[in-house]
Amino acid sequence: IALPHLVLLIMISFAMGGGTKGVIIAVACTHWPGLARLVRAEVRQVLSADYVRVSRLMGRTGWQVAVRHVLPHVLPQALVGAVLLFPHTILHEAGMTFLGFGLEPHLPATGILLSESMRYISAGWWWLAALPGICRSLDIGEESVHSTSLTLARTRSNERRHAGVISRRDLMALRAFVRKQ
Repeated sequence: IALPHLVLLIMISFAMGGGTKGVIIAVACTHWPGLARLVRAEVRQVLSADYVRVSRLMGRTGWQVAVRHVLPHVLPQALVGAVLLFPHTILHEAGMTFLGFGLEPHLPATGILLSESMRYISAGWWWLAALPGICRSLDIGEESVHSTSLTLARTRSNERRHAGVISRRDLMALRAFVRKQ
């Protein structure tokens, strides 16, 4: 899309009537395509693997292949991708609320704190804007650290899973399949 993301979020939120409902719908409508592309690419990669082809040749149904081979590889990727979206969505919500297109003013949100503190900066009360901004930055940093650790854990588990180990049942089925040919 050639439209800036925040502008698209504001337009969708405004079209949905604004407020909390508008923010939720706007964020949901604009953040799923990237994760869907990632999951689709992962599914295509798993389906093109040799062990999936062998599994199909051995007579496994599409559901069996999906549950046994595709889902264990794609589900962790989708969960890590969803966790990586959290800091992004938090910043978009705060930005929309700061600009006045997000949550209602009586709700507690960082964007509301920042927008209300702007009138006090000229009076010398800079900490009213600095502290919520610093807290939001620390929160986003913490979310990024958590998502990075999840990504590393997923990578390590995939390395162990693909270490060339084949289950005894699959080995026996493969031997029986080779004997038939």
